Amino acid sequence: MISAEDLEMRQKQETELRAFNKEFLADLQFLNIPDLRGKLERLKWKFIEHDPQHSSEIDLLVLGCSVQELGSPRMQAELTALVQELTGNHGNNIPYRDFVMVMLGRRSSMCARYGPPAP
Repeated sequence: MISAEDLEMRQKQETELRAFNKEFLADLQFLNIPDLRGKLERLKWKFIEHDPQHSSEIDLLVLGCSVQELGSPRMQAELTALVQELTGNHGNNIPYRDFVMVMLGRRSSMCARYGPPAP
């Protein structure tokens, strides 16, 4: 059973992630991605699923699980390099914005599935 505190934290996190999604929907870099709104919604729920403490960050190992569940398995070193290349994040924790960049970024392997082809 979900506690009232956990439910409140989840609702707060969902509101925060929805705000980030609005930023992506307004970003010219992502405007040509088909069904961007639907993809962002699926990514939001995948992130929430893998962030049970509602810290708004997941670690690189969890990122690997998320990527695999979304159909694009990657080696940990490859994911680390991809995160660093696309976001400049050199840490072990991935905030939602970086998670979306990895999933939708132009150089991401997920791009073919979730976004436009690489130039």
